[in-house]
Amino acid sequence: MTAQYVGSPYHKRYPWFGQGPQLLSDKSECPPDVVPDEARTVLERDITHGLALGRHSSECQCGHPKYVWGRSEFAGAGGLRRSIVWEARLTNAEVAAYKAYPIQPGRHSDCMPFEIAELLWPVN
Repeated sequence: MTAQYVGSPYHKRYPWFGQGPQLLSDKSECPPDVVPDEARTVLERDITHGLALGRHSSECQCGHPKYVWGRSEFAGAGGLRRSIVWEARLTNAEVAAYKAYPIQPGRHSDCMPFEIAELLWPVN
């Protein structure tokens, strides 16, 4: 299955995909230095990869997992690579569309399996 990434203005402080900023105070903010076209390409690839690897919730809608988790690399300021741990949530089950946003340990959906958390934030 191939997933689609759909940006959400609720995690942005700046214009995104033609939408004005609508950052909500309880949402994690997406980094403003990640270019929207790169975000779409990287997240569609990595959400699809996470689905294939089973890094998703057991709760489904129309055969698509409600949540998918992963870590992606993006170009940051000055050409430095930036690693971001994210959670993707299904927004349209008919077309397997997901929004994704940065997460941290203890700040993600409650249905993340322990083994996925260990994979994303390994303890040394």
